[in-house]
Amino acid sequence: MRRSSWIIGLIVVFVLLLLHYSFGAEWEDPPRGQPTQIRSQVNYDTKLSDPFFETEEWTTGEWDHKKVDGRKVDIPQKCPPGKEKLACSKITARCFSSFDIFGLSAQHQLFICRAKLLDTGRIEILIDESKLAQIELSYQYLLVEVKNGVFWSQYWRDSDQPRAGLTWTTKKQELTLDKRVYRKGDVIKGRIVFECMQKYTRRGFTSTRIIKVNGVFRTVLE
Repeated sequence: MRRSSWIIGLIVVFVLLLLHYSFGAEWEDPPRGQPTQIRSQVNYDTKLSDPFFETEEWTTGEWDHKKVDGRKVDIPQKCPPGKEKLACSKITARCFSSFDIFGLSAQHQLFICRAKLLDTGRIEILIDESKLAQIELSYQYLLVEVKNGVFWSQYWRDSDQPRAGLTWTTKKQELTLDKRVYRKGDVIKGRIVFECMQKYTRRGFTSTRIIKVNGVFRTVLE
């Protein structure tokens, strides 16, 4: 009886670990009804560099509210030493959004980047914030699709509130990658400059705001 309980306990722990690593791991798709976005040429720089590319940091998924250059910024809380791969998420992007979900800062960091190479030769890059902490807030996403040297971008937010009446139209975008050709398993590095207009329309009421996402990312191409 004790042995059975012990085995069941191990199974429960294993399942919880799988659930833990699944936080933020699902691939999100943009909501329907978004406008056709502008296409732009990709810039390539084989010497693309940034201090972020030389670091490896992990986060608990919680947030620290700090001042950087006199501005309030939401940045991911660093993981305690020795617990990186056990209870934390690797930081694969350092992209700052001007939309602050907490209402406390001037900028909010999106710190997760995933990328996959499709059979058609298209590369999809998804930049967001991990759901590791499972906080009931409005998550942000920026999807970048690249094919044959051309790319387009789609920003959106995902929250408990209905998406009805919300659209995001790209107004400005610039993407720089470190290589022209990638294979699965390669490390893809890039820099993104992005700006879109968020429009909310409901029952005759319309409001707009500009959202900017700028920064760098580095991840393994799936």
